[in-house]
Amino acid sequence: MKRLMIAAAILAAANPTLARDLITCGPQAGKSYYLAGKGIPEKDAGWTDDGVSGSHLTVSVDENDEYEMVDTGGGRPFSYKADGCTLLGAKFPDQVKVVAICPGHSMAAYQFVVSGDGNATLLVTTVKQTPVLNGMSAFTAKCRVLAPLTN
Repeated sequence: MKRLMIAAAILAAANPTLARDLITCGPQAGKSYYLAGKGIPEKDAGWTDDGVSGSHLTVSVDENDEYEMVDTGGGRPFSYKADGCTLLGAKFPDQVKVVAICPGHSMAAYQFVVSGDGNATLLVTTVKQTPVLNGMSAFTAKCRVLAPLTN
């Protein structure tokens, strides 16, 4: 165990931009609106209950205030940065806000609101445009704060 702790300390010193997980959230639920088109028949267009049942989203930030979000639900881990998304984030004592622009498929605004008891709520709106669907979503999720939001 002592060797593991020493190795972690050496790794942290060698890489000063290690990310710190801030908040993690469970499944997202809410509403989506889909336009009729290639992947959505006219009869299925409009508002529907929707969500990401297997979602496990974690937002992190490094020493350079570079944000990352990783969702380990939905079949395969999805790293926003690794998948080409641009993330713009801001951290406040009671919330974290992240805008994710993902070329070719979506743009989303994430607001993680801290309730003061170690929990938080995610409010997210997403606009999607892919070859098979066009639409937007408004979801919420229950979250847990993993680290202080102040520097």
